[in-house]
Amino acid sequence: MNRWHGTLTPILDKLYSIVSTSTPPPHKKEREQKHSEYGALCGLSISSSRLPSSIALKSISDGFDNSGLAEAGNWKVYLERFWQVGPKTLAELLEKHDRSVLDEEQIREIAYVLRDSDQSYFLWVVKASEETKLPKDFEKKSEKGLVVGWCSQLKVLAHEAIGCFVTHWGWNSTLEALSLGVPMVAMPYWFDQSINAKLIVDVWKMGIRATVDEKKIVRGEVLKYCIMEKMNSEKGKEVKGNMVQWKALAARFVSKEGSSHKNIAEFVNSLFNLQAACRELQNNSC
Repeated sequence: MNRWHGTLTPILDKLYSIVSTSTPPPHKKEREQKHSEYGALCGLSISSSRLPSSIALKSISDGFDNSGLAEAGNWKVYLERFWQVGPKTLAELLEKHDRSVLDEEQIREIAYVLRDSDQSYFLWVVKASEETKLPKDFEKKSEKGLVVGWCSQLKVLAHEAIGCFVTHWGWNSTLEALSLGVPMVAMPYWFDQSINAKLIVDVWKMGIRATVDEKKIVRGEVLKYCIMEKMNSEKGKEVKGNMVQWKALAARFVSKEGSSHKNIAEFVNSLFNLQAACRELQNNSC
């Protein structure tokens, strides 16, 4: 577990007290039905039963005049008219969510680099649905490495034996590596990952980016060069030094007097103020 989690526990408990409801939980069948309709769309859900119907969350900007999801017929139609995300709708993003980022050719390039490297050991996370893309002669368990379907990324990155983290540079992975001082080699693919890569390589100077060829594939020799550059070169030492500094800054920001801790506390307090205002509005309308 992240060693800073304890400092946020009182704030998270306070936040939970806002979003938890005092009404009895729905019947199991009803819960399952709602889950099947909506899927895991939100990490935080707020019960609209506490709010006046005129400002209930379900009626905000969904593009339907009367009964929201019921009028739409199904959640995909509903989401097509709900909150645009850049050029894509939430429905389109969700539909593509389970598609693989790495094709078989890219996975093969990574596999052979890991297998043939004589200077490093590896732990490689490959989803069970992707294992069929691994080369037939690639051993998932050997003296040099291990392929698993899942691992606790935070626990792995926190281990002192980790010298390099090869990642897509999604923001969560970036923050975890930064907070634990682990240098990164990145293979960004979409959304915010290329922007993150620009910041990490050119601005913060705490990682190395692997370049792609005309087929958008990171070739094995390129990935091997990036890993070796990080592990053995002067640039790698510079990146490691920068990561140590960023790790210290991250620890300061999430400490009790840090800006991140204060911002979260202010956000939770603003939710309490909003909750009080909604209750007052509801009482006045009775």
